[in-house]
Amino acid sequence: MMKFKLFFSFALLIALFSCKTPKTIVETNFKSIAVLPSSTLLPDTSIINRIAPYKEIIDKEMTKKVAFSEQAIDKDIPEGPLNQLIADNVFTETSKYLKSNNSDDIDMVLLNHGGLRKSLPKGDITIGNIFELMPFDNTIAVVTFSGETMHELFDFLASKNEGHPISNASFTARNKKAENISINNKPIDLTKTYRVATSDYLTDGNDGMIFFKKAIKTELLPILIRDAIIHQLPNANLNMYKKENLKIRNSIQE
Repeated sequence: MMKFKLFFSFALLIALFSCKTPKTIVETNFKSIAVLPSSTLLPDTSIINRIAPYKEIIDKEMTKKVAFSEQAIDKDIPEGPLNQLIADNVFTETSKYLKSNNSDDIDMVLLNHGGLRKSLPKGDITIGNIFELMPFDNTIAVVTFSGETMHELFDFLASKNEGHPISNASFTARNKKAENISINNKPIDLTKTYRVATSDYLTDGNDGMIFFKKAIKTELLPILIRDAIIHQLPNANLNMYKKENLKIRNSIQE
């Protein structure tokens, strides 16, 4: 009898749960709630006092001077001073790291225009400015491509004309196709393989760069792109990155 009761209870539970209709979301909505300062809301001094020592350390670090520029350094499309400066910083830092680790050098750098979030100011450039420019903790990745995939890379740049930063390479965009492609001052060779330093964000094919899915090999380096900028900016000749001094890397020909 006891076994029958247990069996009946178990069967009843199964019946109840199996008959339950699954719930589905039929509608969603949202609204913004403004949070405005109020004279009646005073800062919590206990919290302010607790974070004060850490804030002092951060403020001291963020105000450290890294470089001095005679002009603001802005990004632009199809290319601009900031585009070229950051790509060159990444190229130099990556080459230095690979050489110290007895690894093959890179051939070029490709970054994304949208990753550069703020211009560098005229005058003193601080670590805080670089955090504003590059607030993400993206690391440098080295990707190996076939020559044919490299041509796809440049065709993508020519078709989009979105100002993606490149270093150690140049090309002409004509009718949304890449021509006169040069890498390390040599014409592209479709029979070769090439090593490209980039952001780990792009290696997943983000920003429409699906050619990264065709990579032969992808290596992640223990270097934040932001740190590469901090390390290399003091050594950069910023006069080279005045608009009037820029060497054209992305030439648009209709």
